[in-house]
Amino acid sequence: MGVVVPHYFDYVRARNLLDGLGLDYAQCSEYADGRDVSLARQLLPEARTPMVLMTERFYALRRDSIPGVRHWVFLGIPG
Repeated sequence: MGVVVPHYFDYVRARNLLDGLGLDYAQCSEYADGRDVSLARQLLPEARTPMVLMTERFYALRRDSIPGVRHWVFLGIPG
């Protein structure tokens, strides 16, 4: 599952919430380095993590670079 947030500040809040709850996820944003993106590309198809958290800008620019996501959830309207 892919969770897309409209702004980077929402991304930071969602990331902190997921960390606080102790949930397993991969993360991708327009400011992420290549290591985070390649980790998400490896973990999702192998079903080693249940979801990826990403910003709307990353989704618009590089959506097909994350294989293994079958369902997308958008938190908020596009910004």
